[in-house]
Amino acid sequence: MTLDAAWKELLPRLETDLSANQSTHFQAGDEAWSVAERLLRTAARLLHATLRVTPEDTDDVVQETMLKLQSPRTMQRLRASGSPAGYVMVMMRNAFVDLARGRLREVQTGSPFEETIAAEVSEEVEAQKAEDIERMKAALRSLRPEDRYMLRMRFWKNMSVDKISDLIGVSYSATAVRLFRILSRLREAMGR
Repeated sequence: MTLDAAWKELLPRLETDLSANQSTHFQAGDEAWSVAERLLRTAARLLHATLRVTPEDTDDVVQETMLKLQSPRTMQRLRASGSPAGYVMVMMRNAFVDLARGRLREVQTGSPFEETIAAEVSEEVEAQKAEDIERMKAALRSLRPEDRYMLRMRFWKNMSVDKISDLIGVSYSATAVRLFRILSRLREAMGR
């Protein structure tokens, strides 16, 4: 049985259980919700290969998706979608992305770029490069905090692209492309 067929068969049981209990909290023994959790874990395994997530992240996303499924509105959307399994996969992928973005926001960024640049430049070079430094500061300020954090990991902390991708929870290629685009925007902002 395909994931889509399994979800289509399971939806009426979940809706019946939600309406019968008049509660948005499933019990561990509820068979329909146990099946839903197994299907979510199967979907998570499929996403796990492409998103490089930890088992703890997978558990968090499965539980978050289970909570969302207990909303009548989400169940209506799921039923209205042409592919319930596809809808659930998108819900889970978005939850994984939200988790990665949340981590980026939580990480302390350390000392600002302006201070780092100014401290490393000697006095005689500083006089020659004052204009370049100001342009660099303005260009760095124009970047989003997440982009500045990625640059700091890559160039100030000498982390590999693979390590950065693991840390932020996205694929190697997505991380490499994002770094390339950040550097392109930085060059453009500096007028080079």
